[in-house]
Amino acid sequence: MQSAIETSVRTLQARRRLALAALPETSFHGLAVLDATPFKTVDWLCARLEMNIPTRIAFLTAGRFHRSTRQPIYRSALSTADAICPFGPRLAWAQRLLGKPLAADLGPAALVPALCRQLAYTGHGVFLLGGRSGRAEAAASRLLQIAPGLIIAGTRHGNFSEDDDFGVVRSINASGASVVVTAFGTPEQDIWLARNAIRLKSTLAIGAGTYAWVCRGNTDAELLMPYRPVQAAPDAWLGY
Repeated sequence: MQSAIETSVRTLQARRRLALAALPETSFHGLAVLDATPFKTVDWLCARLEMNIPTRIAFLTAGRFHRSTRQPIYRSALSTADAICPFGPRLAWAQRLLGKPLAADLGPAALVPALCRQLAYTGHGVFLLGGRSGRAEAAASRLLQIAPGLIIAGTRHGNFSEDDDFGVVRSINASGASVVVTAFGTPEQDIWLARNAIRLKSTLAIGAGTYAWVCRGNTDAELLMPYRPVQAAPDAWLGY
């Protein structure tokens, strides 16, 4: 019995050290981006989730970086995220030219399904936010095939304005979801998460962009497209 308690304490201590530790980072034109493997990143996210440490994740491509140079509010949303995950060939190529090659591509397709497989064992619920009507539900169905046992705490389409923020946040909080994944395009989703993070009870907030990360092998191409909130700029989701 004593041995079991000691093992449990050591496990908790190790998890706490991992959660509080900073993952390796590198600089991309003034933004600190993660320089870790998907395995280590998922472990770090799970540890922070278990320790109930609020964490907001943004994903960065070269196209998104250039957009952030023209949109200060988007740049602010990126710089205040707890972690920025780099992905895409152009950003990787740029880092190689700078002599700072990345450890791995940390796009949503590399991280989110792997994270959900871990969540299926821990009992943490996921809320999917974004896409046209019915797309979040379709993505949830596909996700349950990828991560059997995962709890889908709720879904909601992305057709709403800033005036609806309170109601959307209330729905997410009422669902009991520990993780919220948004898929209504860049930069709107990152700005939305930055604006509402303090009101969300979910520990982990991920701006995934679209449902592409869950659609490998899925023939429904519309799942790959974000649905922009009504106030979004026409080119908001273009360019990677």
